[in-house]
Amino acid sequence: MLLFAVLTCIPTDAGQQQLVTELARVLRPGGLLYVSDLLLQTDQRNRARYQRHAETYGTYGVFETGDGAICRHHTADWLRSLLLDGFDIDTTRQITVETMNANSAEALQILAVKR
Repeated sequence: MLLFAVLTCIPTDAGQQQLVTELARVLRPGGLLYVSDLLLQTDQRNRARYQRHAETYGTYGVFETGDGAICRHHTADWLRSLLLDGFDIDTTRQITVETMNANSAEALQILAVKR
């Protein structure tokens, strides 16, 4: 299974946990899950929007885009913790990616194996 910036589109902890629980349910033991998602960014624009929306959404890293979408960037620890039940993390790497708006962003990629 592949998740490319899918968790960014699920702003709540519960929603993300439900997705990963379902993936663990449907994958066979030994099945691979590849997660690539955006980390918390350190530039001023992102820090300002995380702070602006933290109280509204209860999570630092959740923000609204100009077109009204609600998105989330993550800590590496959070992304890893989502996989603790049901998966063994095989490999991780941090990379720089280009967003849909042509901005550079730091991302974490994780290859996990279903137990």
